[in-house]
Amino acid sequence: MCFLSVNILRYQTLILAAVLLALNIMDTIGAIESLSDGNLEKNPKFMICVSLSLNIFVGLAIVAGIIATIQRNRLVIMVYMIALIIFGAGKTFIFCMAEICADKQYELLITDWYRFNATMGWICFIFLAILFARMNEEARRTLN
Repeated sequence: MCFLSVNILRYQTLILAAVLLALNIMDTIGAIESLSDGNLEKNPKFMICVSLSLNIFVGLAIVAGIIATIQRNRLVIMVYMIALIIFGAGKTFIFCMAEICADKQYELLITDWYRFNATMGWICFIFLAILFARMNEEARRTLN
C-alpha cells in the first residue's frame, strides 16, 4: 500500500501532531480574545464556545495520540483518528455556518489560526490513517 516504513510514518505523524497542537493553542488564544469582546451577540458567543470545546477535546486527543503513536497502540490511534474526524467535521460545520451568516461578528470567529487549525486537523487525519493502515498491514504480515 505505502512504500514508507512504519517508523517514517510514525515520525511524520508525531511532527504533524506537534504542529496541530501548536496551532490548536494559537486558535484557542484567538478564540478567547474574541470571546472577551463584550459586543458579541448570543449566537457568535455560542459558536466560539463550541470551537473552544473542540479545541480542548482535540488537545487531549492529540496528547493521547502522541503517546499511542510512540507505543504503537493501534486501539488508541483509532480513537485518535475518530477524534480528528469529529474535530474536523465540527470546525468545518462552524466555518460553513459562519459563512452562511456572513455577519461582522462571525468574522471574529473565523481567524487565520482557525483556518490553519482546521486544515491541519484534516491533514493530520490523512497521515494518521495512512499510518494506521500500514500498522494493520504489518500486523497481518506478522500473524502469517
